[in-house]
Amino acid sequence: MTTAQDHIEQVNQIVKALNAGNDFPASLMDDQLEYKDWATGMEADSADEFYEYAKVWFAAFSDLTFGNDSIVATDRACVHHWWMTGTLTDHFAPFPLVDKGQRGSGVILHGASTYEYGDDGKVVKFSEYYDMLSLLRQVGVELP
Repeated sequence: MTTAQDHIEQVNQIVKALNAGNDFPASLMDDQLEYKDWATGMEADSADEFYEYAKVWFAAFSDLTFGNDSIVATDRACVHHWWMTGTLTDHFAPFPLVDKGQRGSGVILHGASTYEYGDDGKVVKFSEYYDMLSLLRQVGVELP
């Protein structure tokens, strides 16, 4: 059985991999991963679908960098408060309003991810929460 400390280390591995330009480590994700991005409404029913969605973010926002605000974990779940910086340089199809943003706009985004773990210690459920309004404002989208 994995421990809370194992989950904190896993989150740190994820951040390190993302900052190196790599995918989430596949060894940490269950193939039947359930994923939800609450800001865009995007859902995935497998690790492969999630990876495809993550690639869209990395394509749209060059030089993405992630960091930790805090990580709180138990033996079965983890909450990761994070920050992200990047520059909007390409299309962002999952959310058309972001795609209308000004290319070259830098963003600083704060959010939280929740992870739930299976008996084998792999992530079986993963949700993300962040302030989409802040993201839209930072890329120059004018809202009514």
